[in-house]
Amino acid sequence: MFKKNQSLALLFFTHVIFGSENLPVIRLAPPRIEQEYIDKHVTCIRPGRNGRFNLAAEIKDNTLLVHNYGASGAGWTLLFGLVQESINQLESMIEKNPIYQNQPVCVIGAGCMGLLTAILLQERGYNVRIVAEQIEDLTSHTAGGFFSGNSSLKNAKTVQEKNFVGNVWIESYNFYKSIAQGLHPLFSKDCARFIPYFVGKNTESYIEFYVGLGLMQPPLPVIIDFGTGTQREMKQYSTFFIDVLKMMERMHDLIDQKNIDIQQQFVASFDDVPESIIFNCSGLGSKELAGDDQVLPVQGHLIMLKNQPTLEYVIYEEFESVDQNGNVIEDYFYYIPKEQGLLGGTFIKHEGSLTSNHHEFARILDRAADYFGVK
Repeated sequence: MFKKNQSLALLFFTHVIFGSENLPVIRLAPPRIEQEYIDKHVTCIRPGRNGRFNLAAEIKDNTLLVHNYGASGAGWTLLFGLVQESINQLESMIEKNPIYQNQPVCVIGAGCMGLLTAILLQERGYNVRIVAEQIEDLTSHTAGGFFSGNSSLKNAKTVQEKNFVGNVWIESYNFYKSIAQGLHPLFSKDCARFIPYFVGKNTESYIEFYVGLGLMQPPLPVIIDFGTGTQREMKQYSTFFIDVLKMMERMHDLIDQKNIDIQQQFVASFDDVPESIIFNCSGLGSKELAGDDQVLPVQGHLIMLKNQPTLEYVIYEEFESVDQNGNVIEDYFYYIPKEQGLLGGTFIKHEGSLTSNHHEFARILDRAADYFGVK
């Protein structure tokens, strides 16, 4: 927890400016990106929301609703903080409305938010079940999985909101730190580990907040040499690589061990659920289910690699480019060591199709070739 009068805005917007003289040189082998090393193309739809995530509790038609959705690509990063704060809100509401004491709970959604919510509720003694339209092949499975924030803190408008969002960020950091150190009671250390994180010189890392609080080390300005004749001036941090597939597998194991019922079911209305306490972790479904017109789909494109050397680093860079219509757009490039390696990516708002924009895969490969100097 941080002090109420602490300025999160100042901490979050700390930037590092450095020159290129006398910087340490770090040699990194690039991934192999020739056609024979491409495993598959992946299109995913992230559950986004304008402004920031919705984490709120309300009583509506005698049902206690706890909403937790709209993390906009940072669902895994903010997972524990969002889930923990949602449960805190439930218990605060029950304290004010004791009629809901000892009532059964239904969690809508089987992504990482829904699964962890059910597990932690059961740990606290709640009778809980899960319903979800889809259980496998979710965005939670396809996500890259490195620990970084998003614009939710930047978009917080009041000191109270900044403190609230900041606590979510801190709780999530402590969650992954305990896993990486082998100290978490539910998740083994192979689910998350410390990893070097290289960020473009002029790119926001989204972890300066943690640096400002002393939880992470300040960035080290470095030159990255890929051994191809290409060098990049970057900032080196340390973050967590989150093995999202192992995390999902572990949560499903815990669901089975704890005998938490999970049913595949489309929920069109909260009235379809008989329980008087509902956790809404339905992601994009909240646009209709909760009547939230701030929810929006965010299309992403990823390329999964195969037969790669072991590359233990994350690279992230933002830059401007020109799309196929000649428009200047904000673009992204990242490498994450998920499975055999992952190249990304895109963040196309208001695009909910899994079949459109396939030209983006060629653009990702072109960016990778240019970035690593392997044309």
